[in-house]
Amino acid sequence: MSHDRNNWKTSLRVSSRSDVGLRRANNQDSHAVVMATTLQQLFKRGHLMIVADGMGAHAAGELASKIAVDTIALSYAKRANEDIAEALRNSVYDAHRQIRTQSERDNAFHAMGTTADALVLSPTAAFVAHVGDSRVYRLRDHVFEQLTFDHSLVWEIRASGKIPRDKIPSYIPKNVITRSLGPSEHLVVDLEGPFPVWPGDYYLLCSDGLSGQVEDDEIGQILFVLPPDYATETLINLANLRGGPDNITIVSAQVTAPLDASDGTGYSHFDKAISGKTFSLFAWICLGFAMLGFGIAILGSVISYDSISDQSATWLTIAAIITLLSGGGFFYLAGRSATGDDREDDNSHHFGKGPYIRVDATPEPVFVSKLVTTMQQLRDAAQDEQWDIHWADIDHNEHLAAAAGKTEDFGKAIYHYSLAINSMMRELKQQKRKKP
Repeated sequence: MSHDRNNWKTSLRVSSRSDVGLRRANNQDSHAVVMATTLQQLFKRGHLMIVADGMGAHAAGELASKIAVDTIALSYAKRANEDIAEALRNSVYDAHRQIRTQSERDNAFHAMGTTADALVLSPTAAFVAHVGDSRVYRLRDHVFEQLTFDHSLVWEIRASGKIPRDKIPSYIPKNVITRSLGPSEHLVVDLEGPFPVWPGDYYLLCSDGLSGQVEDDEIGQILFVLPPDYATETLINLANLRGGPDNITIVSAQVTAPLDASDGTGYSHFDKAISGKTFSLFAWICLGFAMLGFGIAILGSVISYDSISDQSATWLTIAAIITLLSGGGFFYLAGRSATGDDREDDNSHHFGKGPYIRVDATPEPVFVSKLVTTMQQLRDAAQDEQWDIHWADIDHNEHLAAAAGKTEDFGKAIYHYSLAINSMMRELKQQKRKKP
């Protein structure tokens, strides 16, 4: 139990980064992270994270995504009289209207649009508001889940059930989205949640510049072994090394402790919940013994006293049976409380149907092999292009990764290969800066 009044401020590790990619002249993605500044604000509004991927010629997409992020953040803060879910969804509608207003004022921004994903993390629940094909993921233990539904032509065809999921024709474009903020007057904003928030949960918001190049299970394995700063850098590097055809934006957040780690008394709400469960267990056991004892006493009186009339004996027997059954019921509730079976189901929530995809993120040798190949390709390129590389950190991490692979410690192998790739990419960026 901690006595640090500010523990709740360090219970969430957050990293955010946006990269233009390798084939785009400008970055049309926008993102924001708005952290609660007080414990009261954390409970009432939570931490807010947003990613938007703009669409439109020239600067239109860039403006649309910026309007979306700025408006969602501002509107959500202003809607203090609404609950979290209602305020989050309405703030996205506000952004939609703001984008349309701007596009109607200036023909240069006509029909501009953007995706939008907004995640709120509070001590008790997570909510997601979603439009488009940017994504929100959650890693819990080794299970990696996509909490949002892609508003894309491919996903809509899959959802229709008319074509088997694994037989979508290759000629159907993957980058056609069916819903976005801005272009159409009418908009439906998806709301997902509430999802319970547990220590160890890892959330990731991203534009399709990442999800289009890096597979879900690969993203999950990176998050499984790396903290947010390293994970964000690695994922952007992998997307660029696989072509980087689009802007790449990532916000990652790892829950390292209960988000309400201290309420100012040095006693966390998570601790109180555990204490409440302990009291609940104790109470059910006491009631169970009391009811069983009472039931046995009644039966004993029926058997012991001959003077009791038959009618009274019948009613006392019925009362004893009911009392004994009640005692058994209390012991059943005690058992549920002890095993945690009375805890809210992970996937029970009121809005949406997520998660929509679930994959195993346990580190595995296939992904390790891909990272080995990536490192070898980088080394070959460095030799061919005669890059002036400082190899010490790269060699050290690659040696540790290879040794871990031999002992089948695939998590450690992925960790050190990721660090080696990140060092190599930083060296490459230094090379570009040195060129006249």
